[in-house]
Amino acid sequence: MATRRARRSVERKRFYCVNDIYSHVLKNMRVDKAMLSKRIIGIVLGIILIVGFIVMRSNNSMDPSKPPSFAKLEIRFVPIGDSYTIGQGVDPKESWPAMFVEHLHGARVSIELIVNPSRTGWTTKDAIERELPIFEASHPTFSTILIGVNDWVQGVDAATFRQRLGVLMDRMIKVLGSSDKMLAISIPDFSVTPTGKRFGYPKKNFEGIQKFNTIIKEESAKRGIVVVDIFELSQEMGRDPTLVASDGLHPSAEEYRRWEGKIFTEAIKLLPHPQP
Repeated sequence: MATRRARRSVERKRFYCVNDIYSHVLKNMRVDKAMLSKRIIGIVLGIILIVGFIVMRSNNSMDPSKPPSFAKLEIRFVPIGDSYTIGQGVDPKESWPAMFVEHLHGARVSIELIVNPSRTGWTTKDAIERELPIFEASHPTFSTILIGVNDWVQGVDAATFRQRLGVLMDRMIKVLGSSDKMLAISIPDFSVTPTGKRFGYPKKNFEGIQKFNTIIKEESAKRGIVVVDIFELSQEMGRDPTLVASDGLHPSAEEYRRWEGKIFTEAIKLLPHPQP
């Protein structure tokens, strides 16, 4: 009898011991399951947030009411020129450089007109002495050069014009780092405007401008600079008075816009911009 009681006592102890172990295991399993559930929930929430952010960015990029997303690199535009580049005869916002920048913004090009040192009446000599210092101090990464009409009007000979133009181009390229970061623009035909005959040499203006434009093209070709020829386009001012400003000499806003269209067509080939 004593032996049976002892055996029962031992069996009860074993049962309680096993039961305790089983309870402990179940408890730990519940804890592990709870931790695992929390981790799964955290991962799912993280995925939802990421997907939501991507969708939001995608929707913003397609919404025309949102501002365009430009490239991170901002292009610093500083032109060199005379009255045609400063926009003589029209509001500053209607000058072709101002319209050019806005047009490029519409094409999602990150560009800003840093400064426009061009002035009415200035020659290549003035540009070297007074525009280049501003140009160099502005650290441009893109530029244009439209100058020479005042050299012709003031009687600068072709050889001197060529030499000064070369100096301008070389110093501009040195700052820009490459000739494909600038455009050269031909001299427009002011001789067709109502008051154009008052300037230069009336009987020789047409041929003289063309001669200087040939020099511009030759010096540009030597350096690998793309030329935008607006000479023929500018002759429209002789047929359509709405294309001439109130001073009877300079282009109207509409004529500047047409020049800008030609300049934009060549510039967009050189400037970094998002592909369609």
